[in-house]
Amino acid sequence: MRAIAAIMVFVYHNRKYWRHDLPFEVMRFISEWHIGVTVFFVLSGFLLAYRYEEKPLESKKSYLKYILLRIARIFPLYWILLNCYFLDSTYSKNLDTYFLQYSLFYSLFEEYSVSGIVQAWSLTVEFFFYLLAPLLFLLLKKNWKYCMLFLIGFFLMGWSIGYGIHWYNGNPKGFLYPLKFMVGSTFFGRSTEFFFGMLLAYLMKQQKGIQFLTKIKNPTLW
Repeated sequence: MRAIAAIMVFVYHNRKYWRHDLPFEVMRFISEWHIGVTVFFVLSGFLLAYRYEEKPLESKKSYLKYILLRIARIFPLYWILLNCYFLDSTYSKNLDTYFLQYSLFYSLFEEYSVSGIVQAWSLTVEFFFYLLAPLLFLLLKKNWKYCMLFLIGFFLMGWSIGYGIHWYNGNPKGFLYPLKFMVGSTFFGRSTEFFFGMLLAYLMKQQKGIQFLTKIKNPTLW
């Protein structure tokens, strides 16, 4: 499924090269393949919750080990590719820009979101999820409403920060601003996609959940 989602996103980003060779209807269909990102986020929520649950919260050591494994999964290859990108002498050598790119914080700013390796914005979203996933699953096990309320509060916090900075000084770099950018390109706006993946993992581990999924499987497949 992850491979299919990745192929969908790749084709979506490169569709312009085939626009003169494919029928209009096919191009319109491919233009919706950005949904592959959503599929990827849901799968990430499912897989991480199914494997780890809230275990990383058992101790500081276990959480640190969990985070280091997540860092090792994302950053080494990203840094190698980013180093290659910085070989371009036309790219800004501003120290702030370097920090934002290497830390993946750049995709929290609308102004920088189309700089560097543009597609890496999804890695920022993924990493925010990695940081919060054990806590989210703990809340989910207590009551799914607690988890949803936490994510709503997290969204409102992001919205308040972005618009608060805008009210204060215009938010010239677009940190978590405007709302459309925050909703579409940051974890603050896309957290529900991970939530539904985690919810599915939780249901699959519960007897009642398995019974529920069995009931809806046939109508869904039909």
